[in-house]
Amino acid sequence: VETPVDLLKVKMQSQLYGGKAKYRNVFHAGYKIFMERGIHGLYQGHISNAYRFVPGRAVYFTTYDGTISYLSKPPARPSLYHCFLAGGFTGGVAWISTYPFDVIRNRMQADASDPSHRRY
Repeated sequence: VETPVDLLKVKMQSQLYGGKAKYRNVFHAGYKIFMERGIHGLYQGHISNAYRFVPGRAVYFTTYDGTISYLSKPPARPSLYHCFLAGGFTGGVAWISTYPFDVIRNRMQADASDPSHRRY
């Protein structure tokens, strides 16, 4: 579900600064891509998304667990403040660690839908 939604978002965003818009709205983009490339077209950049998502979640959960353990010593239950602090710190670490993969994914998804016209 994530890849088709992200693909449509990236396609709409990438036409903002170009010339004439290819898609009128997100539904039109989904329809055109599906009609031109089928269901496979909606998963353009799926592998790069997996390279971003899987390590990102591993970093996120590992960092969150380590931060919570550091802030509130087990078996004590972490406070709401510690949860917010750990979540904010963890989000930053996960984002920084996966940002290069996110750039690659966006470039692949913004590329042409037709494989013969793709740069990436």
